[in-house]
Amino acid sequence: IGELFFFDMEYIHGVNLVDYIAEANMEELFEISNDLCILILTMKQSAGEKEINDFAFKINQKIKDIEANALKNIWIPKETIANLKNSFSEIKLPENLKQTFCHGDLTMENIIYDKKNKKYYLIDFLDNFIEHYWFDIINLFRDIEGKWYKFRNPEMNLNNTIPKMNFINGFLRGNFLKDEKEYIKRHNLFLALNFARVLPYAKEEHKDYLNNAINYNIEKHKNNLINT
Repeated sequence: IGELFFFDMEYIHGVNLVDYIAEANMEELFEISNDLCILILTMKQSAGEKEINDFAFKINQKIKDIEANALKNIWIPKETIANLKNSFSEIKLPENLKQTFCHGDLTMENIIYDKKNKKYYLIDFLDNFIEHYWFDIINLFRDIEGKWYKFRNPEMNLNNTIPKMNFINGFLRGNFLKDEKEYIKRHNLFLALNFARVLPYAKEEHKDYLNNAINYNIEKHKNNLINT
């Protein structure tokens, strides 16, 4: 109009997935868990012929970027980043992954559910440094397992929500991640990396939480290696 471009966006009458889970009954909770499995499986099945030949290089480059940010921010614990870097140097990363669809920021706040029409909408897509569905799994588990959602929803009743997130955690592990052997053995280390990626953009009052989450997942990864 008047030589200016515009676009219309559909208005969605829905709530983000965290709010939906907080109010969900057991039947709805089961449906949510199953739908998340279907969503991730759909992403996995989008793999084409294009291989990610530089997976390890991109992971190491991302850690270097985080390390550089740590030098600029005095409140980011340098020893935590060093611990992360050393942990990744000790593992073998996959070399033959196929590129898939990747949302890039698949947190529960970026999944909108229209309860009336029983539809999910994904919003706020981002480019990811590696286009692979594993990184969407990690973002989801930052909420499901790492409880990152509590900072964006300070009024939420955690006594009600945490058991429901635990149910979803168990469902996804039992019905999807059990077949993701290459991913699951690196799950906690990838989750530590995901929390570290948040560090440069997080509020300073979240420092202790993020630092503890990174180190906790690194230690859990090491313990899993010992037990296997």
